[in-house]
Amino acid sequence: MGQYLSQPVTTKESGKGENESLKYGMAAMQGWRVCMVRVLLCLFFVFLFCVLYRILTHVIHGRMQEDSHIVSLDMGDSKKTSIFAVFDGHGGKLVAMYVAKHLENVLRASEHFQSDDLGLAIAESFYKIDADLESPEGIAELQKLAGVSGRGSISLFPDVEGIEIPEEEKKAGKKPPRQESTKEFIESALARNSVIPTDQITGMPVEETVRDDDSDDYAEHKATGMGCTAVAALIRGRDITIANTGDSRCVISRRGIAEPLTLDHKPVLLEEAERIMNAGGFVRDNRVNGALNVSRTIGDLDFKRNDNLPHTHQMVVATPDITTFELQKGDEFLILACDGIWDVLSNQEAVDFVRKRIKQGQDLGSICEDMCDHCLAPDLKGLCRGADNMSVIILLFRETAELSGPWLAFKRAFLRLGC
Repeated sequence: MGQYLSQPVTTKESGKGENESLKYGMAAMQGWRVCMVRVLLCLFFVFLFCVLYRILTHVIHGRMQEDSHIVSLDMGDSKKTSIFAVFDGHGGKLVAMYVAKHLENVLRASEHFQSDDLGLAIAESFYKIDADLESPEGIAELQKLAGVSGRGSISLFPDVEGIEIPEEEKKAGKKPPRQESTKEFIESALARNSVIPTDQITGMPVEETVRDDDSDDYAEHKATGMGCTAVAALIRGRDITIANTGDSRCVISRRGIAEPLTLDHKPVLLEEAERIMNAGGFVRDNRVNGALNVSRTIGDLDFKRNDNLPHTHQMVVATPDITTFELQKGDEFLILACDGIWDVLSNQEAVDFVRKRIKQGQDLGSICEDMCDHCLAPDLKGLCRGADNMSVIILLFRETAELSGPWLAFKRAFLRLGC
């Protein structure tokens, strides 16, 4: 179980931007997640506060805000593609940081990106980045990022539960016990905790062997026990491509009606549970091998060790679901957010929250900040919803949104000027 603060950190990383067709706002907040560097506050003198405030904010976000994001109105290609994405880290921020740093460059290098097959381009990019995490260059960069972010060791939060080994035992070479599967345990666990009918569980193929790499490099690999979910929106003209791996989510407002564009990848879903079992895993307490509460991620390499299967058939995969559509009149805005938001708000509640404030003339950046504050739990009684990190991006379509209020008047004036 994760560690929490006695008081939440509500300092936010936020921003906004716009071009002729899009307008966006974003915000990210640490919330109740534990941050050991807060003890440094007692060391600061009042007259240094203004200078050190920025440093402290950077340290807090760099260490314990495990989410990362991309907000780019122009990727620099000839077709003026925009990309917006949220990466929700678990077990640490390193993989989320790595994906946020490299995704745009990997995308631009894809031949499918140039040929307008953006869905295939981003799926290919997710796969490549996932594979790159195991390359010598990827391992070296993760080690470097660990130094920058201050996370020299893996910290397990509620998304990933496991057994931590005392430091003296680590030095003696002791490692966490391997998570292996038996046919009987899989059948028992799935009968209790999954949506698979009992008569479909018995007889499903089970791989009882998982690669056991005893090398020091594997033991210290920063992408074992650590990963991130990813939800991304690519905009090229009026064509929209949504990619999702994990349980972050993208929702569109169409004339005020919320429509989900992604599916949360949870281990209890039939397709996901079947793949997990076929790869030698099991589902217990709605988690992969009783540990990971999402079934698709980038990273989490310890769940991708079955050498007899391709990367698309491992217990946990990086495969994104792809949704494409063309903007139509009445398409108002997208909300991309991590599960820290969706644990608290339904799709329609989130749309209503945003729409009401747009009509009141509030800018998108402050709306995102307000959403984080709204979703934050007032206390930790019962470890209630709203105790997680939070990241949200709102993306408004200027040409097709028809919202009443100050924004609509501005939009009409903007179009009359030929802008």
